[in-house]
Amino acid sequence: MDTEEVTREQILAIPQEKLPLLVVSRNLYSHLATEIVRQRGGPYNHYMMMIHPKKVASQDLLFREIPINNYLKGEHLLKLWSCPYWLGIKRQRFIREIEEGLKKPWWLRGYDWLQILGYKLHLEKWIQLPILKVCSSWGDKIRILDSAYDLDNPTPEAINEWCKTQQGYKSFKFIPD
Repeated sequence: MDTEEVTREQILAIPQEKLPLLVVSRNLYSHLATEIVRQRGGPYNHYMMMIHPKKVASQDLLFREIPINNYLKGEHLLKLWSCPYWLGIKRQRFIREIEEGLKKPWWLRGYDWLQILGYKLHLEKWIQLPILKVCSSWGDKIRILDSAYDLDNPTPEAINEWCKTQQGYKSFKFIPD
């Protein structure tokens, strides 16, 4: 599968009708990102969703929507996934579900640090707080767009690898200067 390289300007110009996009990233200068990649494999350590132009919904300390420009300053490698087969009604439902997650009280949008311990021990299905999420836990919403999605407690790299195997999925890569 060919991945088209895109510029900062092209990402900032993506219109609402082309959304959502699934996004995996890697902070190239973060020790924590490097450690996550080392432990879990693959080049990506973070998963987020672009549901509005120029913004991504991202599970950091809190699940929140932030400017994608934060990821376009030269420190992050991004890969964005889209699929023309995602129907309009499914796209709208996906975006609505993410927006509902963003509206939850702050204590329900926190990061599930316990699940990180679960990943370290390979017990991520059992060691976690069910009301909280890590970034890639939001991957469960991909089922709204594509009923073939079958990953449980995936890593960002597992989401990326799954997207590679899906018919019609197209990827775009942002490589910082």
